[in-house]
Amino acid sequence: MSNSGSGNINNGDEDDDQKLLWKYITKGDKTSGGGGNVRWQCNFCHERKQGTYTRVRAHLLKLPNKGIESCKKVKQSDISEMKKLEEEAKQRALSFAPKRVPLPPNTSGLQNVDSKKRKMSIDSNLISKAFNLKARDQLHAEIARMFYTAGLPFNLARNPYYVSSYVFAANNAISGYLPLGYNMLRTTLLQ
Repeated sequence: MSNSGSGNINNGDEDDDQKLLWKYITKGDKTSGGGGNVRWQCNFCHERKQGTYTRVRAHLLKLPNKGIESCKKVKQSDISEMKKLEEEAKQRALSFAPKRVPLPPNTSGLQNVDSKKRKMSIDSNLISKAFNLKARDQLHAEIARMFYTAGLPFNLARNPYYVSSYVFAANNAISGYLPLGYNMLRTTLLQ
């Protein structure tokens, strides 16, 4: 990296692995606009600006149409280094992302060669269709995967609100319904 940008590095946000370009600016106070808006100074051109990390990134990487002027002092070699840092951070984040846990294989659909067993298999297929057993098995596996991947305690399954939420969802066809998101849980519904 060039010497023009290496001085006065801000290490205040080292814990934010995805926003590595903060270290190429000197961060000031938060602005009254809310959100992630802060006052900052570019370590390359020394211009004072304000905005979110998106604006810092657009300024340093010379991204067009982002509502901020590109840095005139940053060199192509600096941009390459910054992009490399971002790519490495992205790869690190992917390696720590939750892995998809495979569902157990479905053994209920196996056909038997013996004629008596075949007759029984046909009868069990009719019962399976009548009670939608494949969909139930799939739902059980999806719920189990949620518990396993999130490290949820198994006694959550005894919570009457957990049970009533699934009973309500099963008995009321709400077309296009998506489960609650992170933000709604921690803001709107919590209030």
